[in-house]
Amino acid sequence: MRKVLVIALIVLAFCAALAVVGRRIRGRHMRGARAVRVVLGAALLAAYAYGILSQTILGRTAGARTANLELLWSYRAALALTEDGIAVTSAYLLAEILLNVLLFVPMGALLPFLAPGRFGSGRLARGMALVAAVALACSCAIELCQWGFGLGCICQ
Repeated sequence: MRKVLVIALIVLAFCAALAVVGRRIRGRHMRGARAVRVVLGAALLAAYAYGILSQTILGRTAGARTANLELLWSYRAALALTEDGIAVTSAYLLAEILLNVLLFVPMGALLPFLAPGRFGSGRLARGMALVAAVALACSCAIELCQWGFGLGCICQ
């Protein structure tokens, strides 16, 4: 769980720094500020994409191609309903679930930074739906690559 906390703090610090940089650039009324914001956002997105690829695909060793197609199986394996509430049955799986969610938090900050017209504040619901759709597509692509190349399935 310490790993989850450290990664959560890094993600939150990244998003806060991005918000500060975005406001400073957006606040300047100089010519080319939008281009600077887009270039900076593209550079951050490239670094973020490399980080995701290195953790989910490039840094893993090939193994058996397995899949567990039971819907939300890891949530049921990590948590159990008891009379007293919810009990954690697998701290490892719970940490994996939390890390998978945290993996896409920077994307929610980067996409509006890159394309404020599509993800801007005037269209919050639409922007959130677009970010969720992009994150879902990326997550599915990662899972398909991991399955296709036999990389790191924790199916049990």
